[in-house]
Amino acid sequence: MRGGSTSARSGRISVPDGAAAGRVAEPVLCGGLTALTTIDFPDRLSAVIFCQGCPWRCPYCQNPGLISSTGAGRLSWAEVVAFLERRRGLLEAVVFSGGEPTLQAGLATAAAEVKAMGFLVGLHTAGPYPRRLAGIEQVRDAVLRDCL
Repeated sequence: MRGGSTSARSGRISVPDGAAAGRVAEPVLCGGLTALTTIDFPDRLSAVIFCQGCPWRCPYCQNPGLISSTGAGRLSWAEVVAFLERRRGLLEAVVFSGGEPTLQAGLATAAAEVKAMGFLVGLHTAGPYPRRLAGIEQVRDAVLRDCL
């Protein structure tokens, strides 16, 4: 990605703040991406999409920068899809995490697109929006519950 960087410590890919200008509606607001993890989807090499926004305000949150849902995400959905296209055959799964992914109205659309690319789909959620959780039943392969 032009102008982006990968944090050596977190493995998350980011783009400059100015890259968010002039975007059209996104299926999910993406606050970051972990390019490779072995711990977020059981027994699978995966990437993690960090969805921006969370209705909870847990003082112990490990991703406090993802709590606010105001403002644009750090990565466009097109950038996420382009990254995943380059990782076909290398990654086995993609996990939607956050923030809280079920806060995203377009989660089902995004998950279906990822599934159509041939990836397993995982979801890390505390479950505050059960209708959205039910809306992705056909495409998700794993739900990993976060407890409050």
